[in-house]
Amino acid sequence: TLYSQSQVSAVTDDLRMVANLEAKKIWAHAVAPDGSESAKPIREPDRARLRELEAALLAQRGNLDVCPAADPATISGPDTFDMLRELGYIDEGKPE
Repeated sequence: TLYSQSQVSAVTDDLRMVANLEAKKIWAHAVAPDGSESAKPIREPDRARLRELEAALLAQRGNLDVCPAADPATISGPDTFDMLRELGYIDEGKPE
């Protein structure tokens, strides 16, 4: 998952690792069985698991360098907008 501020995330059944690519910092949040995550990072996460997740990200991306921002997505028309809203990707409103 790519977030603002040059962050990426990897999620398992019980852990979400977040890496800030610019600051070169990694931290983790616990994930409950219902999918919710703890608000505060884990104080002393299992470093071996973080290294495994970091390795998985490296294998997927090739590096953890900051990449340029992508152009914003566009919606091709009202039908696509309605479908995305029904799927939960868009909260409210009408296309411009």
